[in-house]
Amino acid sequence: MSTAVQEAPAWVRDLLDRYQAGIAHTFMVVGNVSDYVVPGVGLRTYLTRVFSRRDLIVFYDRSAGLQFPVEAMRKRFMELCGLAPEGQDDVLAALRVAGGGTPEAPLPRDPLGALGLLEGVLRNPEVKSVAVIEYLEALAPQGEWSMLSAEDRGVIVALQRWARDPAMAAAGNMVILVTGEPS
Repeated sequence: MSTAVQEAPAWVRDLLDRYQAGIAHTFMVVGNVSDYVVPGVGLRTYLTRVFSRRDLIVFYDRSAGLQFPVEAMRKRFMELCGLAPEGQDDVLAALRVAGGGTPEAPLPRDPLGALGLLEGVLRNPEVKSVAVIEYLEALAPQGEWSMLSAEDRGVIVALQRWARDPAMAAAGNMVILVTGEPS
């Protein structure tokens, strides 16, 4: 274990120990997630440092959509999802540029679209990835199933499926769900 991991908070060491032992690939970080993990370092920056050797680190929240710590990771994600200019119709790419955009298709912000793309990447054993889903309470609200929207139910089912997905576990990829709401 590296010195940085040995000096990490107990919950980080526990998460990494369980992952490396093959006990789980999906984890939930609950509590005061807005505080610093270590002095001066927030959760997003801290997780980026911990997983810096991964091919991809993807952050998702309902408001900001899919985000990446570095541009190269965003481009790699786009390629893997077939959204890079090379994997697209040239006419569509030209129309996007003519409209003032980039040749790449925009990444979806909606939960089911974004999680659908993430799922494909997380099942890929050739790309070591970590997906950090923030503000879980906004994606999977608690409540009676009959009172939840179809989208909310779809997100809950997707996340539960990911936690039990043997292909995702075998790929060696990890999902971290983050919420400040313990319930």
